[in-house]
Amino acid sequence: MANVKTIGVGNGVSISDQTGYLEAHAALSEGDSIVVSFAAFDSTSGLPYLTKAPATAQQEYDVVAIAAQDLAAGATGKFYFSGVVLSNVDSGVAAGEILAVTNAAFDLQDATAVTNTKIVGRALEAYSASALSKVWFDGLNGLGHNET
Repeated sequence: MANVKTIGVGNGVSISDQTGYLEAHAALSEGDSIVVSFAAFDSTSGLPYLTKAPATAQQEYDVVAIAAQDLAAGATGKFYFSGVVLSNVDSGVAAGEILAVTNAAFDLQDATAVTNTKIVGRALEAYSASALSKVWFDGLNGLGHNET
């Protein structure tokens, strides 16, 4: 759900932060994008708890999350499911572009020319080789869908 900020400097529309804790399938860095695995469920809560690498196929129906911290393989850590987050993005991304997970890399890709995929973000700033990029992100519902 979007919130409209009405007080202070820097007014604008933001998206609510939604976070959760998952077990990393591999070593992850802060800002890496992953997919939630529905292959295993916690015995107490009945909820999925593992991450998996994004596939090379389009991720139309997957739940995407962004690592909020560096994690070793098998460690449990915090992930963002929505919000204005810092993320790894592909080197060609410019501010304002739509983003999706379109390959097995752990970064968000420019989805302008990609079809049949869930749009999970908008770049709020351009790619930087030395820093994570600010992204308006929704890995649960997405921000739209790119059709053919």
